[in-house]
This record gives sequence, structure tokens and C-alpha cells, in this order.
Amino acid sequence: MSVQRTPPRGNSITCSESTGGSVPNLCTYKNDELRYNVNIRKRKDRTEEYDYKQDFSDFKTDIMKLFEDFGKMQCENMTLISSKISDIRTEIKNIKVLSCGGTV
Repeated sequence: MSVQRTPPRGNSITCSESTGGSVPNLCTYKNDELRYNVNIRKRKDRTEEYDYKQDFSDFKTDIMKLFEDFGKMQCENMTLISSKISDIRTEIKNIKVLSCGGTV
């Protein structure tokens, strides 16, 4: 039993020769019969089981608070670093004065 995989060249396949596996074979139906065999289904109405708007709003609030706190902390750190740098500069001046024995 030989199974032919491709159609021979030059020959066109008609509906009656087609072995596409369509069940039922749509080539045998008339246009009126096709209309009655089509099932039209309404899409399912999906009800939201959970409202994500409140969660998103809470998440947004948390992120904004995190950024505000981070910004405040960075400002405090910069102020602290600036004051420490001023203290170090003052100490360097004092060391220069003491080591040179005079004014800078």
C-alpha cells in the first residue's frame, strides 16, 4: 500500500479528490447547508473575582512613600557628610598651623 505524500505536478485537486481530513467534508455541502451547521457562541462574560485597582493603588502609595523616605535619608546623609568634610578641613588647617609654627 503506497501512500502518496505530494500531489502530482500539473494536476489540480478538486473537492472530491481532496483528502484533507475535513470531517464532515465541507466540499459536499451546499451554501444553505453550511449556514445551518455553524454554531455561534456568545463569549463568556468573565466576572472579575478580584479587583486589582485597590491593590495597584496601595502599591503605588507604598512605592511613593519608599521614594520619599529614601530622598529624606539621602538629604540627611549629605548634610552629615558635608559637616564632616567641614570638620576635616578645620582639622587640616589646625594641623598645618601647628606643624609650620605660623599662619597659613
